[in-house]
Amino acid sequence: MPRKAGRKKTSPKKQAKKTTRTKATKKTVRAMKAPRASKTIRLVSKGGSVRPSGYAVTSLVAAGLGYLPIGVLLKIVFEVAAVVVGFIALSKIKKHPNIAGRYIAMAGIILSIVWLVLYILFSVAYSAVGAGY
Repeated sequence: MPRKAGRKKTSPKKQAKKTTRTKATKKTVRAMKAPRASKTIRLVSKGGSVRPSGYAVTSLVAAGLGYLPIGVLLKIVFEVAAVVVGFIALSKIKKHPNIAGRYIAMAGIILSIVWLVLYILFSVAYSAVGAGY
């Protein structure tokens, strides 16, 4: 039986050469040539996609809630929660290489610390002005 035109059959040896295993993730990756470059790009195969951490996103959202005109106690609770959840996200990202969002978690931590410091400064200044100093 003649083979159909346009289809190339890849031998199992050539297919085995294309796939390799990494030590860190133990997932099969395929090496592909980058366009107009001499180096190869390693793409993670099915099931190994990198996605942002939910904790990191939660940290950034909770830190952003400090901007809203909500109650004093609620604002402090959101900011402290953002710092705690941000550090949890950083520890999970460090342990698992397939989770991204390190900079998102750091942004949530930094933003919430800035809001806490500004809130404390404005509270002290308001108390000083209100006391008549």
